[in-house]
Amino acid sequence: YQGGQLLSSHRGSGSGGYVEYLLDRLKAEDPECHIKEVCKNADYREYTVTSPTRQTVIQLAAIYGFKNIQTFVQRVRSNRGPLTHAFVEVMACPGGCLNGGGQPRGPGEGRQAQ
Repeated sequence: YQGGQLLSSHRGSGSGGYVEYLLDRLKAEDPECHIKEVCKNADYREYTVTSPTRQTVIQLAAIYGFKNIQTFVQRVRSNRGPLTHAFVEVMACPGGCLNGGGQPRGPGEGRQAQ
């Protein structure tokens, strides 16, 4: 739950994604904002959110699968363009990880002494 709202899974994944949540939240807070999605493939998506005056508000990316992660890391390492993303969601599983990407443990869910 976030602010009393149930977080739902993002499109096409079993894990739910924080990038999708952020996009939904930004759109809810400012219905006039514009979201541009660039899909390099189904598991490599970049988003640019702009204001009604076309000023960039935030850039986000969702990258799933080792091949796509390697491509992204190589791009960053080789400086083939500046990293302008405020948040990059990375999951090793193509399509996102079924039980989520590194989910935080709740109270009382830690490892028990054996």
